[in-house]
Amino acid sequence: MSCELPAQRLITRCNPADLPFRTTAEVTDSDATIDQERALSALQLGVQIGASGHNVYVMGAPGSGRHAVVRRELQRAAAVRPRPDDWCYVNRFDDPQRPRALRLPAGRGAQLKADMRELVRDLRAALPEALESEAHRNRRAEVDREYEERSRQSLEGVQQEAEKGKLGLGQTPDGLAIVPMRNGEVLSREEFEKLPDIERQRTRERIEAVSEMLRKHVEAIPRWHRDRHRRLRELERDVTATTVRVHIEELCAKYADCAEVREHLAGVEADLIENARSFFRADQPALPILGLERAEPQARLGRYDVNVLIDGRSATGAPVVYEGNPTYQNLIGQIENLTHFGTLVTDFMLVRPGALHRANGGFLMLDAERLLSQPFAWEALKHALFEHCVRIESLGQRLSLMSTVSLEPERIPLQVRVVLIGTRRVHDLLCEYDPEFPELFKLPADFDDALERTAENTQRYARVIAASARRESLKPLDAAAVARLIDYGSRLASDSRKLSTHFRSIEDCLREANHFAAAAGQDVVHAADVQRAVDEHRRRLARGHEETLDAIRRNTLLIDCDGEAIGQVNGLSLVRVGHALFGQPSRITATVRIGEGDVLDIEREVKLGGAIHSK
Repeated sequence: MSCELPAQRLITRCNPADLPFRTTAEVTDSDATIDQERALSALQLGVQIGASGHNVYVMGAPGSGRHAVVRRELQRAAAVRPRPDDWCYVNRFDDPQRPRALRLPAGRGAQLKADMRELVRDLRAALPEALESEAHRNRRAEVDREYEERSRQSLEGVQQEAEKGKLGLGQTPDGLAIVPMRNGEVLSREEFEKLPDIERQRTRERIEAVSEMLRKHVEAIPRWHRDRHRRLRELERDVTATTVRVHIEELCAKYADCAEVREHLAGVEADLIENARSFFRADQPALPILGLERAEPQARLGRYDVNVLIDGRSATGAPVVYEGNPTYQNLIGQIENLTHFGTLVTDFMLVRPGALHRANGGFLMLDAERLLSQPFAWEALKHALFEHCVRIESLGQRLSLMSTVSLEPERIPLQVRVVLIGTRRVHDLLCEYDPEFPELFKLPADFDDALERTAENTQRYARVIAASARRESLKPLDAAAVARLIDYGSRLASDSRKLSTHFRSIEDCLREANHFAAAAGQDVVHAADVQRAVDEHRRRLARGHEETLDAIRRNTLLIDCDGEAIGQVNGLSLVRVGHALFGQPSRITATVRIGEGDVLDIEREVKLGGAIHSK
């Protein structure tokens, strides 16, 4: 027995009189949300619980407003949390290839950077002034006089000993030499050979004795030079240490509550004292090499700079970071390089933060499909979550493709809650193929594709539509237009008792209706504008549907709609082609005959159906 089903029974119309407004201009944005209690409870648990591994995977259809809902909930939770600490990288003077990570209270990182630059500027003026002061010059002159006096006395001793033996000092091409003298005159070789043998022997003995004294004097000169330079360096070091210590002590007092900063300042002080002369020298080359005149001072003084990785001065709570391009480097950060005279160079100032650094102490939102499509990004995220720290490492180092020396920045502790947003299919695939996924993402937040069409949800739906129009700066809608959009939402859900949560389609229809209203010179969007937008959308996607209807009209596709036939019924299958969704009628026939007791499936016989189809 068959009965006809009227089309009116397939749809539930929203009555504009049931909406408590004339236009959406009267609706406030308060409570303009759709109840997703199951998903929100999982998300709130992930926000509140402190146990590791309770990261959240948000499941739902694209366009259902998942991102907006998740961001709103995370921002609400982040607003009542404290600001995260600042993180900086500074030079490790004993091992420059391993920059040191400094943790400071929020907002203090930029202040430390400014203070260190001010320290360098002050020392560039104070150190040359101290080293050129009159007191320092007098002490240097005193050391020089002491050396000259020691050298003079030693040489006078040699001269006196030579005069006792009637000898003198003579200048030769090889330096000073002891020569025999008679009556104040140097004896020539011929005159010396004419002397008696005994006198020549005595003279030779005296020459050897005095020459030994002269040799000791000459050998002592380099040692005196070394002692002199050492004393001058110590003198310069004392002056430098006094000047540097005064400035460093002021900074240490300013950062008395930061033990790591005070430890770094101690290293800065020791390095400045050791290298101040070369760093702050006033003399510059007369003919600087093009491009080197700026690079050299930066290379010398940049070692005391501070690379502020995370600056929390403008933060009002915990961070909420959405990384739309979650590549490997965008997640964990990167070490940049500069080309200098054909060579790649880098230092701690070229270390750049990633999304994990920016979200540290707060929340990180990622799209699952985009994350999984990036090479090594998923493994890098899992490693950071398992290790509870972020290690900045280039892909070349990770894959052992680079043989050059690079930086190894100190790891930064990580405390972040990650929210992955994706489809149910991706969630199921991760659960099946990655055994580590359930350990890291213990909380699935499943967003419903549709909600019950109750009176309360209908009112909420209307407020969401009003909020969307206001957010997009569109014209207000009258109650009839909102009611037509609600009916359209039910149509998208393919159920008269439900409303679709695919708000992207609702907002697209809303924008097109606003366009038609503006083209007609209207101040308010009416139901006719919404209907026109729905009709235009349907017409744009109706090519496949119209071809099917045309095939039926031309009897290319045989569908009998009148009369009766034994063993034949009409079926309707739902066909989706891209964004188009329409019904495809099909003839279903069956032939009955006496057989062997089994059901014979013609589809199976022609290889179009399998065992499950037969059942």
